[in-house]
Amino acid sequence: MSKPAAYKRFAGLSLQFGLLISVIITLSMLGKAWISYDENIRMTDKTLQTRLQSIAHLLADISTEALLIHDYVSIKDFLTMTATQTDVVFVRLTGINDELIDHALSPNSTQTQAQFESAAHPPLETFF
Repeated sequence: MSKPAAYKRFAGLSLQFGLLISVIITLSMLGKAWISYDENIRMTDKTLQTRLQSIAHLLADISTEALLIHDYVSIKDFLTMTATQTDVVFVRLTGINDELIDHALSPNSTQTQAQFESAAHPPLETFF
């Protein structure tokens, strides 16, 4: 009895060695791509966190005087201006004891605004 033709195709040692090398190269490429993707995500998160912390520190610095003189119109303007920044969805200004002073929602985030103010969620003032 002779062996099937498909078996003869994969029976050669050089073909098996070529398949092994192809699998090793493919797996190493996938591993490198995964490591690169993971590093890219980590770097993006770190950059975003640094940028948002800088925005928060700037907001704290410019709103201190307005808080001392109880100028809530300026505070609302600062929060609205901050909410329009790229990658900012919601800005919340709280006092020392975590009491809410004011907040602003990005005008570009209509889906988030609708979710916050839907019937399933309480209004923004009581949400936080």
